[in-house]
Amino acid sequence: MREGRDFWGATRLRLSAGLGIKEPTLVQSFAKDPCFPGNLDLRPERSRSFIVGLDQTLASDRVRVSAEYFDNRFRDIVSFTFCFPGGPCPIPPPPGCPFGYGTFFNTDLARARGGNFSLEVQPVRWLRLAGHYSFSPSRVLQAPNAFDPALQPGNRLFKRPVHSGSLVLNADFRRMNWNLLGTFVGRRTDSDFLGLGFTSNPGYAKVDLAASYNFGRGVSAFGRVENLFDKKYQESLGYAAYRRAYRLGMRFRLAGE
Repeated sequence: MREGRDFWGATRLRLSAGLGIKEPTLVQSFAKDPCFPGNLDLRPERSRSFIVGLDQTLASDRVRVSAEYFDNRFRDIVSFTFCFPGGPCPIPPPPGCPFGYGTFFNTDLARARGGNFSLEVQPVRWLRLAGHYSFSPSRVLQAPNAFDPALQPGNRLFKRPVHSGSLVLNADFRRMNWNLLGTFVGRRTDSDFLGLGFTSNPGYAKVDLAASYNFGRGVSAFGRVENLFDKKYQESLGYAAYRRAYRLGMRFRLAGE
C-alpha cells in the first residue's frame, strides 16, 4: 500500500487466491427413489480462484477507482444423467421405471475469468456518483451429461452475462435523500427446458428511483419506484419481471438508552 496526499491519494494492491468446496445436496447423495437414487460416491464440487486488484484514491479522497482481474475454475461439478444398460451408472436400471432411470455424477468442468471496474466520485459533500462494470466471458469446458443445448460445452455459464453494470446517483441534502439506480445486464445463456430451442435471454436495462424524508425524532417517510420506465424484461427465461411498481411507507424508530 502506498500513502498519498493532495491529488494522488493512497494506492493499494490486492492479491488473493483460494480453494473452495461445495458438498453435494442431500438429494444428490441420499435420494431413495428407486428410479432416481442418490449417489453415495459423489465428491464435493471444487473451485480454485485467483484475484488481483488495484485501488486508487484521488482528489483528497473525493474520487475512488478500483480495478481487478479474476480467474475461477470449477471442477467435479455434479450433473444428472439418465442411464441405460452398459452405461455409467453403478447398478443396472431396475424394472418398473416408466420415466427412465438416472442418478448424479461428478462430471463437469467450467471456468469464469474477467474483470471488475468501479468508480466513485463525490464532487460535493451531499452528492455521490458510483459506477460499476463487470466483464466475465465464462465458459463450459466439459459437460458429458448435458441434456439441454444451453448446457453444452462451449457455452457461457448458465445465467452468467458477459457484460453487466450499474450506475448510482445519491443526493443527501438537508432532510431529503434521493437515490437513482440504473442497472444493465447483458445477454446470457438460459433455457426453456422444454426442447423449444430457446437457449439465451436478451439483455435489459432498468432504472429505479428511491427517496426518503427525515421528519426527526425517529420518524421518516420513504418511497420507491422500481422499473421507472416500465421496461419489459425477463430475469429468468419465460418469467416476465414486474413492470413499474411503487412502494410508500413510514418508518418509526424508538431510541433506547
